[in-house]
Amino acid sequence: MALGGWGLTQGISSPAPAPTPTTGVSVGNPVQPAENLDALQKAVSFQIQLPEELPEGWTPSAYTAIGGVLAEVRYTDGSGETVLVYRMGEGEDVSGDFQTWAWTDTVETGDGPVTLKGDGTAVFLAVWVRDGLAFSLQSQQGMTAEAILAAAQSVK
Repeated sequence: MALGGWGLTQGISSPAPAPTPTTGVSVGNPVQPAENLDALQKAVSFQIQLPEELPEGWTPSAYTAIGGVLAEVRYTDGSGETVLVYRMGEGEDVSGDFQTWAWTDTVETGDGPVTLKGDGTAVFLAVWVRDGLAFSLQSQQGMTAEAILAAAQSVK
């Protein structure tokens, strides 16, 4: 009996394909939360350096290692809101930010150039490279250029 005019006959079916064994290749999650700074340090291959000059009340709230080559520390303010994401690791730009900003400026500091990005009234991102490592500070609400540069230069 033909079905739907396509010349297919009733009762003929193809066997389901046999399952194939997996290759044993598994892709793990490269994002690994760490309980504290010590655990984060053990998860990456370089010495972690944190900014020492931040606005009062900003404290680390979350630590994350990404692929063993990037360390991320999130800071909160007194209200518990994330206000700053700090990253350091291997590469040229570890910020993870690929948007086009209305305003960009590169400032020469005693430790080398720091690129600032923002909307013209506030700076939301600072990126720099020093001693073979890349760094970024990303402000959720925006900061003055002076404040984010002070934070960047306090990373030692």
